[in-house]
Amino acid sequence: MLALLRRPLREADATSTFYVLTAVAAFAFAACFTLNLVFQYRVVGLDPFQMVLVGTVLEATCFVFEVPTGIVADLHSRRVSVIIGFLLVGVGFAVEGVLATFAAAVVGNVIWGIGYTFTSGALQAWITDEVGEEHVAPVFTRETQLDLAFGFLGTLAAGGLGLIALRVPIVVAGVTLVLLAVGLAVAMPERHFHPTPRGDRETFGHLKDQFVAGLAVARGRRVVRVFLLVSVLVGLSSEVFDRLWQVRVLDTFAMPSFLGSDPAVAFTVFALIGSVISLLASGASSRWLPARVVEENRDCRSPSLPRRRSSPSSGSRCSATCGSSSRRCGCTTRAAPSARRSRRHGSTATSSRRRGRRCCR
Repeated sequence: MLALLRRPLREADATSTFYVLTAVAAFAFAACFTLNLVFQYRVVGLDPFQMVLVGTVLEATCFVFEVPTGIVADLHSRRVSVIIGFLLVGVGFAVEGVLATFAAAVVGNVIWGIGYTFTSGALQAWITDEVGEEHVAPVFTRETQLDLAFGFLGTLAAGGLGLIALRVPIVVAGVTLVLLAVGLAVAMPERHFHPTPRGDRETFGHLKDQFVAGLAVARGRRVVRVFLLVSVLVGLSSEVFDRLWQVRVLDTFAMPSFLGSDPAVAFTVFALIGSVISLLASGASSRWLPARVVEENRDCRSPSLPRRRSSPSSGSRCSATCGSSSRRCGCTTRAAPSARRSRRHGSTATSSRRRGRRCCR
């Protein structure tokens, strides 16, 4: 099957394919995540414990499968890895939206979590291979612009479709990603793939070595231990907040009358306001943050530790959120393998975050 997927029926331009892929994926993820938690609470009927459990299962899935799924991108084909990834993410969304049960929510998040790990790092490595490291920076800049624009449209679509039924935007997002995977199988090119040398491949041994090296640094420096403790506490608490803040709002406040008293409209407006604030903050930081500060922080990173891809909303993506929060990717534990793949192929400047951010809701 891998051999059949490796060659498209009709090759398209790599850069154009990447832009279309970015736009469609941004639209679908925003459409799904804007009202996903409201859907789980109001339609599926999950209680707070079950909602947090679903998120924990998703993050655990992303962590466990990050290395195994990376083998496909490293040894067989980045194109195949991306296609499989979007197909599984779409199927996972559809399963949760159509069946609308606790079991379906767990199974759907496992499926789409596995799918996300197929795309993590592989997509950025693919476009870097196809256009070359010296030409990829403007491509990633354009990607960020498309992601913001179509994410905004996806949020609006979620609000409109949510007025029909809360499950509709989730199902539509799943179908959209499945169709995207079919389109990529037909047209996505791959002309410059070379298998990753054995010594550069991600393994659980690499993760163990990084963990041991990090503990050694923490034992020798008090400030590192403090930051490690803070990171653990923030990570443990953020999942609860990201999962349950919408539940708290629904249980405590009546939706404003000028929003139609409909949670679909209200949370769509909340998401749009958050997107605008994030956009303004991003523009302000790029405009006023001294370049020397960026350079100094970049140089301060330990050369022995991998650099994470710049990070989607989740903050979320991992975000995984899967929710309408801007922290869409709380799955920081899976950053190392994908970062290594991205870094090896010159994509440390990538903004693939938002997709990364998306994984952990």
